Amino acid sequence: MALGAFERVIQLEKEIEELGKELERTGDEKTLHEYSDKLHEMDTLDGYNIHHTTEEILQGLGFTNADLQRPYKEFSGDGGCAYC
Repeated sequence: MALGAFERVIQLEKEIEELGKELERTGDEKTLHEYSDKLHEMDTLDGYNIHHTTEEILQGLGFTNADLQRPYKEFSGDGGCAYC
């Protein structure tokens, strides 16, 4: 369930970016309302802190700042990570 919140935040980030671009082009009021709704949902999910929280968790597990920049596939010794 916790991962579902992360997935939704990532999806919201993309939707907000797309709506922002559309809003810049059109200034459409309906788009503005949809954009505002997505921003509110992001705030409700505490989505603005998700990247920071993820970094704190990984550092707590012993990963370094340099590790956080590496592709996740590099961490699976046999390429068969069940959670990746």
